[in-house]
Parts: sequence; structure tokens; C-alpha cells
Amino acid sequence: MKVLPNLLILLALTLSLGLAQNSAKMVDDKQNAMLEKFYETIDLESDITDYVELLNTQFKSSMEEKKEQLGPEVTARLSSLLLSSIDRTEMTKAYKSYFAEHNNPTHLAATMEWLESPVGKKLREMEKVLNTPEGEQALMTYAQSLQTTPPAAERIQLTQEFIESADLLNVATASLKEVLIGSIKSLSGALPKEEAISDEQLVEIENQIMPGLTAQFQQMLPIMTLFVYKDASDEDIKQLIAFSNSEAGKWNINTEVNAQTAMFRSAFSGLYKSIVSEFHK
Repeated sequence: MKVLPNLLILLALTLSLGLAQNSAKMVDDKQNAMLEKFYETIDLESDITDYVELLNTQFKSSMEEKKEQLGPEVTARLSSLLLSSIDRTEMTKAYKSYFAEHNNPTHLAATMEWLESPVGKKLREMEKVLNTPEGEQALMTYAQSLQTTPPAAERIQLTQEFIESADLLNVATASLKEVLIGSIKSLSGALPKEEAISDEQLVEIENQIMPGLTAQFQQMLPIMTLFVYKDASDEDIKQLIAFSNSEAGKWNINTEVNAQTAMFRSAFSGLYKSIVSEFHK
């Protein structure tokens, strides 16, 4: 009779499945812990605060441009909705969900190794300078000083290499595009249905606005990059370029940009729905 062998095989398969599931859970737990460490290292919570401020600023700017069309009462109601509808928790969730879904454990480990290296840590500290009003003023002063004391030719070349390797122009314009178009789309939710902006019109607006903004960023990026890393050595910048050109670096840049896009779309989707609900009851 083969009952006993069959039972043993069934038992072995059951144990193997259980071990595999436990093993998979251990891997998932390890990766989740690594992702949380990554979010902490890049200071995602602080970034979300900056993103919320960016949303507030751009939305208010868009309202200012259309205040005559909207009127004071509608503008006041929109301002109130903006404060109540931009959900930091949902923005964080959208960012993390995209990143987790597209996580590459090997590239994440290599990215963490770079971020926690002496040079990586030093450069990350330098990057915080633009997140303060003092930093913005210092950037303007630095830009003016370049007319009389330009950097060395090699440093200019390294800066351009880094901008290209990190795809900074796309990084900068991708998020700005989402914020601009999201603000316009959300505002249109307060207009009468016959005046609402269609998706085709949004594409036209994007095609009109983005080339000029992209050109502006193209001019600003070298100055901003020179300023941020002005206290870094050429060797530091070379290491930064090497990481940006690596497979892990490319993965990190692409995934962060797309995670930010998912985050902004989530924020404006919620805002648009709230506005439509408020003005088209």
C-alpha cells in the first residue's frame, strides 16, 4: 500500500509550502524594513511637507490668475477646500505604494550604500540648503557672484555631466508639470460644467506652458547645482556622477520621479473630487 508514502509526501509538501510562505514573509519584512529605512534616510516626511507647500503655493497662484472669473465667494470656498482636501497621509501612501511596487532589492541596497557612504551623507546635507528661505537668498547672491568669480572650467564640465547623468531636467519639470496641470484641472471643477476645462484643453495648456518652463530650468539648473555643491570637491562630484550613471542610480532616479508623479496625482485627484462635490451638488 502506498498510503504511508503518499501521506509522507503530502506532509512534506505541506511543510515545504509553509516554510516557503514563512520565508517569503521574512523577505517581505526585510524589504519593508529596508524601504522604511530608505524613506527615513531621504527624509521623505520633510519632502512631503515641502510638496504640500508647493501645492498650496501653486494652487493659490492659479486662483489669483482666475479670481475675476471665479469671484471672491468661490475663491474663499476654494481656499477652505484646499486646506481640508490635501491629505499628507494619502500623499505619503501614494509615494510609498509606487516605490514598494517597483522596488528592486539589489538596486535599493546599492542606493542605501551610496546614501550612507561618507560622500553620500555629505552631499545630502548640502542638498538641504535650498529648502530654506535663507538658502534661496544665498542662491541669488551666489548667482550674482558668478559674473565676477566664475568656477573653474573642470567644475563646470563636471556639473553638466551630473545634470545629464541624473536627468535633472526631467526630474525638475516632471513634478512641476503635475502640479501646474493638477492645479488648473482642480480649479476647473469649480466652474460651470460648460466652462470646465477638457482633457484636450489641458494638453494644449501643457504644450503652451512647458517648453518655456523647461527652457528656464535648463538655464537655472547649472547655477543651482554649482551652488548646492559649492563646498564639495571635484572627486565628490565624480563619485556622485558614478552613482547616477550606475544601474542602481538610474533605477533610483526613475522610481523617485514616478513615485512623486503618483503622489501629486493622488493629491490633486482628491482635491478635484472635493471641489466638484462642493460646487456641483
